[in-house]
Amino acid sequence: MPVTPLTPGDLAAGSLATYLHPPFFSDPDLADPFYRVSRGAATIRMLGSGSVDLASVASGVHTVWAQHSCPEWDWLPGRALVEGAGGTCATVEVNGYDWFVAGRPGAVEQAVSLLRG
Repeated sequence: MPVTPLTPGDLAAGSLATYLHPPFFSDPDLADPFYRVSRGAATIRMLGSGSVDLASVASGVHTVWAQHSCPEWDWLPGRALVEGAGGTCATVEVNGYDWFVAGRPGAVEQAVSLLRG
């Protein structure tokens, strides 16, 4: 079934799908970038499944998805869906951790900038 192509978006006006396992909240190398990108969105949703979240991004439910250290089996299928819908994807290293970001053009670049600080 075809999806509506993703148009450019603004993270501050949209929804961020993300996840950070609670024990990592006390690790500033992970918590600080997570807090920065989360505070940049109008709202956040934390469900935990990268593939499901990325399918929601590709269908237009969420503006951006960002998650650290995501395994390839959870990242690559969803990345293909987002790119197939006209979205953009990026991988950025912050504090020694890879963060994976996907979503609407413009909003992805905003999220990457916030992750980097």
